Amino acid sequence: MRYIKHLFVRSFYRCAAPARLALLCAGFAALGGCTDETDSAGGSSTADSHIPLALEITASGFTGQPDASPDTRASEQDNYDTWFEETDAIGLFAVRGIGTPAAAIVDGINNSKLTYAPAADASHKPTWQPADAATTLYYYADVTYIAYYPYKDGIVIDPTQSAATILASFSGKTELQPAADQSTPEAYAASDLMTADGTATDTADPSRKLLSLTFTHSYSLLVLKANLTKAMYVAPAGSAFDYHPQATATSADPGAADVMIRDVKAYKIADGVFRAITKPVSDDYMRGSYSTHGMMVEYNASLAGLASLKANQRFECTVNVPLSGTADATERALQPGDYVFQHNGKIEIYPGDGPVDASGKIPDYTNAVGIVTTCIPARMTDEGCTGNGWTHAYVMGTETHGNNLRWCWQNRMLADLEDVTTITQAKDYMNGCKDTKYILSTKYNDYEIFDELVTYRNNNPLPQGVNRSPWFIPSTGQWYDLIANIGGKSPDDFNNNTTAGWNSNQDGTAILGGINARLNKIDKSLPDGVRFPCSTEPGLGAWMVRFNGNTVEFGTVDKTLKELSPLYFFAF
Repeated sequence: MRYIKHLFVRSFYRCAAPARLALLCAGFAALGGCTDETDSAGGSSTADSHIPLALEITASGFTGQPDASPDTRASEQDNYDTWFEETDAIGLFAVRGIGTPAAAIVDGINNSKLTYAPAADASHKPTWQPADAATTLYYYADVTYIAYYPYKDGIVIDPTQSAATILASFSGKTELQPAADQSTPEAYAASDLMTADGTATDTADPSRKLLSLTFTHSYSLLVLKANLTKAMYVAPAGSAFDYHPQATATSADPGAADVMIRDVKAYKIADGVFRAITKPVSDDYMRGSYSTHGMMVEYNASLAGLASLKANQRFECTVNVPLSGTADATERALQPGDYVFQHNGKIEIYPGDGPVDASGKIPDYTNAVGIVTTCIPARMTDEGCTGNGWTHAYVMGTETHGNNLRWCWQNRMLADLEDVTTITQAKDYMNGCKDTKYILSTKYNDYEIFDELVTYRNNNPLPQGVNRSPWFIPSTGQWYDLIANIGGKSPDDFNNNTTAGWNSNQDGTAILGGINARLNKIDKSLPDGVRFPCSTEPGLGAWMVRFNGNTVEFGTVDKTLKELSPLYFFAF
């Protein structure tokens, strides 16, 4: 399979200055085929014991596998297999001594016309009907049969030439050139020159001989897939975010028209899909143009690894034309699992369930700064955020910071922090930003995880103009929502809960796997076996979360425990 190296597309808006678009293209070439086995019409033994021939006609497709039930026109391809249709006709020559000075046409089989007819009886075998009812194909051991499609009157061959030379000569005949306008099914089909040669062979029935002809395409099939790339979503009015410009959907362009492929007016197969049969050429470019949405698109695709467009091969080019605006976009509210970016002084969102590339990554993934964990208004109660308008979402960062840190050097309780001792309190305690701000107003260098946070903040200042909070260490309620909304299971449903903590010995792998499934789309992950601290205090201890295999612990630990790796949050 071959792929297009690059594609340049130039777009001209009518009555406007030209603008260039650099678009993606993909391409490849392949072969395949399908088979019809038939009895030649009118075949019967004669007084001089001539044996009639059965015909097996095989049409090699541009890609795909042989199909035993072909039912469409020879030059129309279903998945690029080549099938025959009623009224398709081939021309046939029978030559004795082919390629020798004494070569001669046998039995008047000299551009004899055979027309495809679908099966009309229970045998389910189609037939190839001769135009002249008196024509019968007989077996001769020293006769070579030459055939071509589509049939044309007046085609002649030189039987003294070799079979290969005769087959090659068909592409030089004026009557068999691909049409410059292939926009109709008839013109497209008539452009698809195929040739075959063969000799008769034995069958299981000694009274029958088989002539098997395998047609191959003399020309190239070029395919254009014209797509539109449009915004998928628009944020509700008054939202604090816009959707990422690459949050787009690509679909076939129903408005693509006047399609030219290498100077051939192409045949439309379906919305946005066009094909043209062209003669093989020595260069490696597929180029052309088409009109859509008031502009003229020109494309020029280089085919990787190919020195030329070859016969009997297919080449495909995909053109994705971006349309600006959100006229057809669907209004979509913020959701947990959405990816957060900071572009051009504003928050941008890429949908958590949006398209990914072949490696499973979202567009622009290296610039993602976090994932929305909570956006339900009733949960947006952090007192460190509400006064600043950061009430739209809490966002988890994409990685942990520091290793084997302590919450504090000694077990002590800060007087102005709320004492959260039960899971009932912890579930709804959302003041991570407020508590972080308070702790940093004290002698925070006694608190290792907060000292590490200050270093990170200093090294990663907030982008200019973006209305969001600084990074903070999340509270128990904010971590609760991360587990429930991103990990996929509410801590309330763990199997070993107590009043002082949520615990499970069967959900850890699944929950961390759910979180990392989101992070993997931006090439990140959280480690197993570490303790993630909360900013929330239960008396002299501290709340933390730990995944360890199938075990999940969401409870309290000694503040001096040197095992913490914080995950930061922010709000907007």
